[in-house]
Amino acid sequence: MIKHHPSDELLLAHAGGELPASMTIAVAAHCEMCETCAEKVAQYEITLSDSAFDETLNVETSESDSAVFATMMQRSPVETSRQ
Repeated sequence: MIKHHPSDELLLAHAGGELPASMTIAVAAHCEMCETCAEKVAQYEITLSDSAFDETLNVETSESDSAVFATMMQRSPVETSRQ
């Protein structure tokens, strides 16, 4: 029976890929043997991925970015591959 578990902060950092390799290995090994922590990491991964694709993110583009994009969308695939 496992008596020590990584903190929620450590599990969240692991889910977000923010840990150094040595800690990642340790936390991943623990999660392989601990269903409770594995479930927490899975939930953190879902939460992090949802926030990464949140529709409330505002990405500002300049007028030149918009013009370049519009030009790209008007070209045929053949024209684009030749350049």
